[in-house]
Amino acid sequence: MRRLRQTILLSVVLLLLATSAVAQHAIRHVEVLASPEFGGRQTETEGEALAADYIASQLRRIGAQPLPGSEGFFHFFQRRDVIDDEGTRLRVYRGDPVGVPNYDWEGGQALRAVSFTSEAEVSGPIVFEDEAAPDQIAGAIVVVFDPRPEEVRFTSTLTEIPDDTLREFAQPLVEAGAVGILFVSDTWAIAPKRIWEDGRLGIPIASLSQKAGGELTFLSQMGALQGSFSTAIREYEVSARNVVGMLPPNVSPADGASSMVLIMGAHYDHIGSGLPNLSLAKAAPRRSLPHLGADDNASGCAAILAAGEYLSHRTRRSGVVLAFWSGEELGLLGSKQFTEEMPIPRTDIMAYMNFDMVGRLRNDRLFLNITQDESTWRRFVTTANKDLRLDVRKWNSNPWRSDGDSFRDIGIPVLDFFTGFHPEYHTPEDRVDTINAEGLDKVALLGARIASQIVNYRM
Repeated sequence: MRRLRQTILLSVVLLLLATSAVAQHAIRHVEVLASPEFGGRQTETEGEALAADYIASQLRRIGAQPLPGSEGFFHFFQRRDVIDDEGTRLRVYRGDPVGVPNYDWEGGQALRAVSFTSEAEVSGPIVFEDEAAPDQIAGAIVVVFDPRPEEVRFTSTLTEIPDDTLREFAQPLVEAGAVGILFVSDTWAIAPKRIWEDGRLGIPIASLSQKAGGELTFLSQMGALQGSFSTAIREYEVSARNVVGMLPPNVSPADGASSMVLIMGAHYDHIGSGLPNLSLAKAAPRRSLPHLGADDNASGCAAILAAGEYLSHRTRRSGVVLAFWSGEELGLLGSKQFTEEMPIPRTDIMAYMNFDMVGRLRNDRLFLNITQDESTWRRFVTTANKDLRLDVRKWNSNPWRSDGDSFRDIGIPVLDFFTGFHPEYHTPEDRVDTINAEGLDKVALLGARIASQIVNYRM
């Protein structure tokens, strides 16, 4: 099997390098990673293994080394804290909860448990959070439409609402005595996911589709609703591997060589053939097609490989770690594992730069999310951007969890790169032909220049 995988990988690489008009540009990596032969790079699949092999081959090509104490570029891990929906069910009755329900939703695209739910079965009146009086919450199944502030809700192109936003909104409802919560949202990125770090909230909580939410609203206009709501989840183990290499300092101690490192990271996994309930394709038959993930996140991997090649030819007083995470789509599994194991002393990490969806630059607009040491970051960005003239916009906070949060959570300064959401996100249409190749090169070069300043920065 491994020989077959190597043969497939070699043939894909040779073909694409031979036909690429700009073989030294970042797009060539996207062409490989988002090729049909890689099948969408779902975690634990042969396609993701092909991607890992390709990334390792490129790390070797630019002269990267394994981390000190590591036998190679692959960092294997297993996590047992992943959950998936096993049969969540909602039955809705107009009037008394007897006989045949008016609606009976069970799992699938209409109803999904969230990562902080508890397994339970409850019944009670169904009320709408935006209409219910405070004393109507206790003992009720509460329906919540998009809980984000209006200024975010009406200006964001984001279709998925992050787990932390949902949990923050759910907590006071639980404290007010709600017995169940239904978030109306057409995002299926809620499960499968890593179990929420802060624990479960003790009641059944699920995501209900917009269509089902509309039907529920219509039915409520005819009278009071009663519901029977249960969640069933399963925990399972994921076995995966991060790919991590390092460009060590290339100056002598007398010239300022340091043990400090900068980490540049991107997730290389995607959702394969619509990893259960993560596809946002509108037509149901398209949800099972290969989702090749050109922008999400072959583009981020390509940017780091291109930046690594740039840095391999530059002076480095500190080391640069080039990290490619698995399991991001399942809940930041790879980056979380790395920060828990921390194969590099925490005190030696200067900063982390994250590249997630950087291939769709429009009007030269790039979003950066800066945490900690903002004035220093700004100086680096301004210097690096002088001739590129990108329209750099500060992003105060991520609207969704990405690998930068694994480092942000342990107090490491983080700079996130992002070119914005688009209708092809998590659909089969996220293909190589939608990537702005010139824009991707600009983002990679900006990142490389910022990284070069950081690793040569004298404290």
